Amino acid sequence: MHLGLLTLALANLAYGIADQASPWWLAVSAMLVIALMRGWGLATLPLALVVAFSTSRAMVFGFEATYWAPFFGPAYYNWISLAPYGLLAAGAVILAARRSWNLRTRPWWWLAIPAAALVLAYTPDVREYGPIWQLVRAGTEGVLLLAGVWATAVARSPRWALAAAIYVLPGVASALTNPPTSAQDTGYWLTLAGLLLVMAATATRSASRTLDSSPGR
Repeated sequence: MHLGLLTLALANLAYGIADQASPWWLAVSAMLVIALMRGWGLATLPLALVVAFSTSRAMVFGFEATYWAPFFGPAYYNWISLAPYGLLAAGAVILAARRSWNLRTRPWWWLAIPAAALVLAYTPDVREYGPIWQLVRAGTEGVLLLAGVWATAVARSPRWALAAAIYVLPGVASALTNPPTSAQDTGYWLTLAGLLLVMAATATRSASRTLDSSPGR
């Protein structure tokens, strides 16, 4: 769950960079990423709640909340778009309830994701969310999910499948609610869902093999 929350926080920061959001919003998003990377469970909770509050303010307080002070980030107008942020907040609450103050630290190379978003956002002739952005996003997600399949098979653990589900399922739910208008987008979500299913199947098979090889069987 910790790893899944980190991927959601990284995506939030990357999109904030692409949108050239306010420095305040980028600072909060970056602090949330750092807190999750360093395993600071207690610091994660208020930051995740701030992110969830900011993105949901238009749904909770009405359309006029969109134009609140520039300290806030993007505002969404439907609940399905808020699913990733709701998961982020819920996961942070669970970590706090379990008193997971000192979680596993994650390597600094995860920051390559927002760094790539920063390069794309300020590279001339690269359109925001254009083909190059989409290619880099899909490539990064594909590589990480394939690495998760491999890690699941080697370690015989379902934890990477859970992390992948936390990241992938909100997007799949959004695509099911609002079907993509292009074959490319449809193929993209089918690929992510397929890799998640492969990871889950690998975890299930690995667990069965571990049980069958346990003493007394």
